[in-house]
Amino acid sequence: FRRAYDALRDRFEENKADKEYVRILHLAASTMEAEVETALELLLEAGTLLSAEGVKSMVTDGETLAAMGMDAPLVDLSVYDNLLSRQEGCI
Repeated sequence: FRRAYDALRDRFEENKADKEYVRILHLAASTMEAEVETALELLLEAGTLLSAEGVKSMVTDGETLAAMGMDAPLVDLSVYDNLLSRQEGCI
């Protein structure tokens, strides 16, 4: 995040850089901070113009949200069913 702030200061006048940085921080706080960090790193490494809108489009376009597509593990509930059937016989 510090590198992003420095890049913004190089690109904009101080007041505009501060506003863009606060927008990026707000995005990180209201979404996934790690995804915002990754987007910042990619933009900085590519030498792309850094802006809050650019970061937001990377985070919210759905492609970087790989974790959202995770499959839930299969769970064998037969053990639980066996416990319930045993308990019913005791009542």
